[in-house]
Amino acid sequence: MAGPGGSRGSDELELRFPSDPRYVATARAFVEQAARTAGLAEQDAARIVLAVGEAVSNVIRHCYEGRSDWDILLTVVIRPDRLELHLQDFGRRVRPEELRSEEPSSEEVRPGGLGLHIIHEVMDEVDLSFISGTGNRLTMVKFLEETATGAVDGDGVSGVGGESAQGESPK
Repeated sequence: MAGPGGSRGSDELELRFPSDPRYVATARAFVEQAARTAGLAEQDAARIVLAVGEAVSNVIRHCYEGRSDWDILLTVVIRPDRLELHLQDFGRRVRPEELRSEEPSSEEVRPGGLGLHIIHEVMDEVDLSFISGTGNRLTMVKFLEETATGAVDGDGVSGVGGESAQGESPK
């Protein structure tokens, strides 16, 4: 049986939506379905959804300075060994130091306020780049782990034969 993408090796999905905060939930639902399709466990999918929600909120707040009439492009690539998320905005350049990457105090925690900290905690690879004339591109990667049966499982645990097999993270 072929993994995600069948013989092509990968599936690519795109969602283009306005920078209106009402559409953050739409982006989150899109990513949740893609993560589940990739074979990630419910808990892992929920953590990725949280990271994407933070990233989209950062685009609205920092790149578009609250404007709700600009586009955001979210591309999800499901590969046999990983889930890639590419978040493209068309706004001003944002430098990583403008975004919070350290753990905030409990008084500072609010939706969209965990910034890069939660994204780095959840994802295996994170890259923020600026494409001149286009905007910022945030790439987030979560590696999929194989269980003892060879099936992809987001938490790397399989109940084969009543035992659990912990997969190695390809970090």
